Amino acid sequence: MNAKTIFDLPLMDLLAFVKRCCHEGLHDTLVDLRDHSLRRIQDDGTGGQLILTEHVLGLIRRIQRHLAYEENTFFPLIEVGGHQGSGLSLIDDLINDHAQIIAAMQMIRAMTRDFEITQKMTSDCVSYYKKLVELERLLANHAQIENQILYPMLQKIS
Repeated sequence: MNAKTIFDLPLMDLLAFVKRCCHEGLHDTLVDLRDHSLRRIQDDGTGGQLILTEHVLGLIRRIQRHLAYEENTFFPLIEVGGHQGSGLSLIDDLINDHAQIIAAMQMIRAMTRDFEITQKMTSDCVSYYKKLVELERLLANHAQIENQILYPMLQKIS
């Protein structure tokens, strides 16, 4: 492979990169964050963090549906050349989905006051906020690579 940057990758190599570098990391983080969220609900008798945790769990479910759709419907279309037909019409939906997921993540950021860590927080809460920051970074990376590289490439070669 002679590609110097991600922009130079052939389509199938770019798709493999997206699956490996964007999706796998998101899947792992989502599982960790879901497990952490469920423990928080079980351990928090006061309900103080319940609203935040429920928002996080809702976002996790939404991201998992999005990833499943890409992996089980959209990417297979690309692999068989369907991106030149019906697959192109899905791109706008996926871009919109990215925007809605990012907006939900921004709402969680606002709920946590920009993931502010205070002295009275437990180590569990600090760990949870750090995992949310990681999720935000992975989501931004995912959306940027797909919206700015993969989708334009598909549109260009169609």
